[in-house]
Amino acid sequence: CTPGRRARIASAAAHSGAGHLAASAPATPARWHASSPGRMSMACAASPIVTGRPGSPPTAGEHRALRMLLTSRPAAGGSPTMLQQFNAEKGYLHAQRREHEEEVRARHVQATEEMLARKAWSAGQRERKAEEEQARRAAEAALAELEERRCLWLGIAAASHKLVFVVEQLSCDRASRPWRQLRKDAALTIATWYKGVLYRRRQQELVRLVMKLNRIVDPHLPALRERVRRSAAARIVSFMQQSERSRAMMASVAVTRFLDTIRGVQAHWRMMLQVRRTQDAILYERFLKFERALVKRNSHPPELRRREDSAGRSAARLGTASGGGGRSGVAASMRSTMKGRRLSEGGHAARAFEIPDPLLEEELSRHKRLLPKEIRVRVVAESVLNERQAFFRRMERYRAELEIYNAQLPIETMRMRLLGDAGIEASTQLRKPVKPHMFVVLPRAKLKTMVQRGMQLYREALEAAQAEAAAEVAAAAAAAAAGATQPQAR
Repeated sequence: CTPGRRARIASAAAHSGAGHLAASAPATPARWHASSPGRMSMACAASPIVTGRPGSPPTAGEHRALRMLLTSRPAAGGSPTMLQQFNAEKGYLHAQRREHEEEVRARHVQATEEMLARKAWSAGQRERKAEEEQARRAAEAALAELEERRCLWLGIAAASHKLVFVVEQLSCDRASRPWRQLRKDAALTIATWYKGVLYRRRQQELVRLVMKLNRIVDPHLPALRERVRRSAAARIVSFMQQSERSRAMMASVAVTRFLDTIRGVQAHWRMMLQVRRTQDAILYERFLKFERALVKRNSHPPELRRREDSAGRSAARLGTASGGGGRSGVAASMRSTMKGRRLSEGGHAARAFEIPDPLLEEELSRHKRLLPKEIRVRVVAESVLNERQAFFRRMERYRAELEIYNAQLPIETMRMRLLGDAGIEASTQLRKPVKPHMFVVLPRAKLKTMVQRGMQLYREALEAAQAEAAAEVAAAAAAAAAGATQPQAR
């Protein structure tokens, strides 16, 4: 129990049973010792409370002894407690117990109320969270709406600024429009005039090339014409001899047809020979020009060569940008005109992209003298022959593809007509093959190969000449030795 409760018990004992305990203690000492040693000991232990220190608080042992003394039943073997005092103590203890029960009941009620309050708070927590989430979403929606409104206003402001800029530019453009039109008319006039100049230059260059071609072809025409005439005359003589031997006169229509056929064949072969001679001449001129440029480039020192290469590239860029001028521009125009149809073929894709060969470049860098004319003519003839053979192979492949195309064309036409009747849109995948052409203006890579071939032929000719000279020298030495031994033998 608490110290306050112990004090109250001690004060109640002092008021109710102290006199009785003091009066009865000396009267019956033998009885206490004989009948109840425990009670005697407790009474002796509790005697200081009654007789000794009335104002001092009792100890734990004294409080325990006094409590057992007060709660003992009366008239149970010599108890010194009176009934009235016992009832008073009992009533006091019952009052204390009721007070304690009231206190416990109050605490229980308070705990129940707190538990109910917690349950009510827990039950309303979900609603509070929903309200908080709704409030948060409403705040986010308001913030998003505010940001969107700001973006719209910024867009409107930017559009207004751009409109102001466009209006200013239009106002400035309206003032400078006549000058621009004037500059445009002047540029058109200058371009028209310069196009006429280029056209006249091109015509002059064409005339010069035709005259040059005639000068190249004229020395060979009489012999070729004579040969063609002789072959034609031999055919006619053989035909007349056969007709005389058969003693049958041919109808004038057959003779006329025969003569027309002969004239057509002669014209065809005359044209073919002229075309081949022209091809040889064009390739020879291009090969000679390339070889001269290569020899000129290899004759200079490396530093000057790099400088000339850079200057040449700059001049080429300037010539390309300005449209060309003089003979270089005319030559470029002629080359572009002559290459027009040939570049449509896929075989010359190497013109736009060329992979340099280090070994070939190193070998060509040692070429510092022009090849002899007979070597160039031989190399050109071999190259033209190779190109002609490649052209014949392409023509054979073209004929085979054309036959396949002609065989598949009726089937594809019927298929497309059936699809069209069924309402289905479709495109044909059958394509007519493109007729190939013969290439004469060869790219730089093939020209380099031709130079390499010419160098090889020149080396072979030199080796053959050296071997022949060595053989002649050996033969002369042998003859001299034989002539020297004959006098000795004599």
